[in-house]
Amino acid sequence: MLLDDADIRIAVSTYYQGHQKFRTRPVAQVLKDIWAGHISVHDAKRSAAREGWRERHGYFDGLWWKGSNPTEQLGFVEGYTTCHNRELRKAKPLEFQPANYVQLISAWYTPAGDESVVAHHQAEKIADVLLRFSEHAGSASR
Repeated sequence: MLLDDADIRIAVSTYYQGHQKFRTRPVAQVLKDIWAGHISVHDAKRSAAREGWRERHGYFDGLWWKGSNPTEQLGFVEGYTTCHNRELRKAKPLEFQPANYVQLISAWYTPAGDESVVAHHQAEKIADVLLRFSEHAGSASR
């Protein structure tokens, strides 16, 4: 589906407001239904061939992080870690508190150095940065 952040937030809120008995359903499952087209979104269109984000993790990179506010950043990390820990059963769990990941990710996206270092960091997807910190935490504790 071709959706922006605002459309997704409205669709998720509308779903929970209209389905009170499903308020404990994980947001990740609601999002899957939205993206699959099972939950209608006003003015949403299916993407045509070669349209929309095809790369892994879409547009959630350093530029998105820089343009988001602290609540959105925490929400992203909470959602990602919850989804990762519940859906990817064979993956190593993400064990830090979400607020700790937010601090680490924010520091990653504001590196010291020349423009090429900054550009390299900003091009990294948030999920990949988050997983990098998780891997370092695991190797540091050994």
